[in-house]
Amino acid sequence: MKSHFDIAVERLHYWQYGDEPTNFTSQLFSLMQKADKENFAKLADAFPEEANALLLWRASSDPDAFFEAHGLPAYRKKFSSTP
Repeated sequence: MKSHFDIAVERLHYWQYGDEPTNFTSQLFSLMQKADKENFAKLADAFPEEANALLLWRASSDPDAFFEAHGLPAYRKKFSSTP
């Protein structure tokens, strides 16, 4: 069974690379990305796993490697014509 954090990372991946990321969680990630510290803290209180996933992804030195470490395809591999 997947943890809530694993699901949040999958949704973060969809928000970043999905065809039409317009669902609630995608909108939530967009709001978190734009929020100042105070408002981010409020959103993080309500959605801690999503906030943690976003913070870890933003802090990673390689966003694609972050997703690969969680078993998700990297953007460069998903859309690259070279292997």
